[in-house]
Amino acid sequence: MIARIDNRRMARALLALNVPVVNLRAPFRGCLFPFIGADNGAVARMGAEHLLERGFRTLGFCGFRRGFHPGLDRRGDCFRRLIEAAGYQCSLYHQPRASRGESRPADEQRRLPGWIRSLPKPVGILAANDDRGLDVLNACGGSE
Repeated sequence: MIARIDNRRMARALLALNVPVVNLRAPFRGCLFPFIGADNGAVARMGAEHLLERGFRTLGFCGFRRGFHPGLDRRGDCFRRLIEAAGYQCSLYHQPRASRGESRPADEQRRLPGWIRSLPKPVGILAANDDRGLDVLNACGGSE
């Protein structure tokens, strides 16, 4: 079975099936299944090289909340280190936890465009993944 194992409960259920399993999510501590996934360091390096080669000197990384996906946390951390090693600053955006009385989408609709507006332009942003890339594009469309 090929699965995206998000938590221990899911891992236990798959283990009980007694079939071969390959995990497509970043492994968590104690996950017993083999893992196949992206090389987050290489993704960060390619993103940094791409943006720097195009002359961007203001850079950012748009991620999810810390701990949501450890592999994407590593991607953002590596991107930041590469940008700083090149002599530039990297602004990090992590999806906030929902505030009391607010839904996560309401927080995001307000905070993500605000973060983008706060960055000096032109800015190059590496999104943690395709979903965050779409969030950044949507925030840019609504931020003017």
